[in-house]
Amino acid sequence: MEMAGSLYGLPAELASFIIASGGKRIRPILALHSSDFAECDHELAVDVATSVELVHMASIVHDDVIDQAMSRRGRETINARWGNHLAVLTGDLLLSKALEILSRRRKYGVVRVLANTVANMSQAEMIQASRAFDERMTEAEYTDYVSKKTAYLMAASCYSGAATSRAGRKRMACMWEYGLYLGIAFQIIDDTLDIVGDETMIGKPTGKDLACGVMTLPIIRGLQHPVAGPALREIMRSRRTGAETLSKVHHLLLESGAIAYSYAQARKYVEFAKAKLQSMPDCSARDCLLALAELVITRNA
Repeated sequence: MEMAGSLYGLPAELASFIIASGGKRIRPILALHSSDFAECDHELAVDVATSVELVHMASIVHDDVIDQAMSRRGRETINARWGNHLAVLTGDLLLSKALEILSRRRKYGVVRVLANTVANMSQAEMIQASRAFDERMTEAEYTDYVSKKTAYLMAASCYSGAATSRAGRKRMACMWEYGLYLGIAFQIIDDTLDIVGDETMIGKPTGKDLACGVMTLPIIRGLQHPVAGPALREIMRSRRTGAETLSKVHHLLLESGAIAYSYAQARKYVEFAKAKLQSMPDCSARDCLLALAELVITRNA
């Protein structure tokens, strides 16, 4: 990536390490396809796509520090190899580079959208920390929290991509809503895979949310069950972790229907997202975004 090539020494090494870590690259894909509904500046669209991915990478680096994660996608995290201090600075560097690209392009409207998105992502992390093991969290609170944590950046990616074209305000608003609903579904699936997923497939340890007391939709739903609920409360209050505990939680959430409910809710949001595309022009970009929505709901990693 050109951004890494503009750096030297340790900063270049750290930036190259996180860029080479891979990932689904969903956010830049969203930005690029969202730019294809009308005539656009393709070079500008690539710069916007690069910027939203840099924001996402920065959030991942910071999340790994907060979670004390030692691996991601089968590789060491930056904090595991270089320590928290350099990891935080790497995240800051990636974020500043994203803003530099957009400022150079004078896309100040996109800068405002991304700045607001980053602010909401930070607030969501604060909420997550303050509501750890909080059995009172409702599904509505969870939805608001994951919107800020994950969905706003996907929405911003779609909106920003559309902003590089002559899509118009109504279509840009549709793309924001598509990304928002897609992002909520994505996070629900992510939270569910933390319980039922295969570590070798998802590239990170399962059960992390449970160990950290993160209130995910499967847990919130399971706590409402007359049989599974009390058992889950006992596990959460004991702060027990480990393979045996995760297996028990897995069983409780399957038996209570909480896993099936979570997948059904994710499907609902995917359908909301797809509905937002119906007013968009019938073209390859729409077909790709419809297919991407289906991939989100069927993914196992």
